[in-house]
Amino acid sequence: MFQLLHTVTATLNGCQGPDSTFSIYVYPDPCIAGVQQFSTNKNEVNIYPNPNNGSFVIEPNSATKQTMQVYDVTGKLVLSQTISGKTSIDSSSLNEGVYNISLQSAEGVVNKRVVIVR
Repeated sequence: MFQLLHTVTATLNGCQGPDSTFSIYVYPDPCIAGVQQFSTNKNEVNIYPNPNNGSFVIEPNSATKQTMQVYDVTGKLVLSQTISGKTSIDSSSLNEGVYNISLQSAEGVVNKRVVIVR
């Protein structure tokens, strides 16, 4: 028997492929670990355009209610709102830079990056 330790989602330049989410399991013997790839990704989210000028669209696979939180590079929460399905986000009050977006729903948490340039 094994225990789920972590779920890892790999991204490259803010993009995530269809086979980029994995589970890391720990077995009773502390010297043995394994990795299992998920066959589906219910929590997939598209954010575009990226980079953008302060306005972007978040398009999750699910239309369920989610909490979107935007953090600056220091980890400070700079924007928060509840979304359901495809949503346009006005972040024109934010400075240029890289921001981390966290989407929390009943299915889990998805983290993405977005870049604002002017």
